[in-house]
Amino acid sequence: MKNISLKLAAIGGALLILGAGCSKTDDVQPVVVNTQPAAYQGVTVPMTYNPGGLAQKEAEIKAGDSIQFRNSDLKAHYPASAPHPTHTDYPGFDPKAAIAPGETWTFKFDKVGDWKFHDHLAPTDARFQGVIHVK
Repeated sequence: MKNISLKLAAIGGALLILGAGCSKTDDVQPVVVNTQPAAYQGVTVPMTYNPGGLAQKEAEIKAGDSIQFRNSDLKAHYPASAPHPTHTDYPGFDPKAAIAPGETWTFKFDKVGDWKFHDHLAPTDARFQGVIHVK
């Protein structure tokens, strides 16, 4: 019986020592949870110039998204905001130069609205006119 009591006392003492080591709180760091939604990074939507006209004449995007104008034609194109020739509906929506065949120009739309555009080099050619709907 004495042997069992000594073993129980030894086990109890060991548990007390282990318990004391586990209850130490100075090493515990609080968990920080980010409750803010991630900032919207936007997407880039292609809009392609082909010899017969734009592959698509309209796009619907969110504010913060971009349109990448790709020139797959054999001649230069110059996408720009309406109206021609001032491009004042959305002044930044103007590359200030033509896009050569094989090149691209990307514009990020931050303003909500329906933004008509044309090819500044052929402003009356309806095949190269379109609208970007920004929601």
